[in-house]
Amino acid sequence: MPTSCVLWVLTDLAQTGLQSDARFAEGYVRSAIGRGHGPVKIRAALRERGIDAEGAAKALDTDADWLRLARMALAKRFGAQAATNRAADRTAWLRQARFLAGRGYPTDVVTQAVDASDDLAACADRAAATSGA
Repeated sequence: MPTSCVLWVLTDLAQTGLQSDARFAEGYVRSAIGRGHGPVKIRAALRERGIDAEGAAKALDTDADWLRLARMALAKRFGAQAATNRAADRTAWLRQARFLAGRGYPTDVVTQAVDASDDLAACADRAAATSGA
């Protein structure tokens, strides 16, 4: 199919409301949050999928509590023992920080989540309940 035909069809779909980058971005953000990804990784993935910076910012403008989500990801990955291991072992702290950074959480959230002294056992229980494990 010629490029001009594809562009015409996409334009027609967008004008009739059947194709929406904003709707796609919002759905993608919800899905990525559900997979435990942070805002940095989600923003990069949206760019890879052709969503501009403004569209990505609007889609990421959610009421997501990134710190709570990061703690839940830690608890799910490392279990309730994460807090005791972290305090005694700098290597464990770094491993957990790298894990969250790789998931796309910003540095300030990573530091707060890994340094948190909250009861990670409760987070581990919630993470297991939401994943169906």
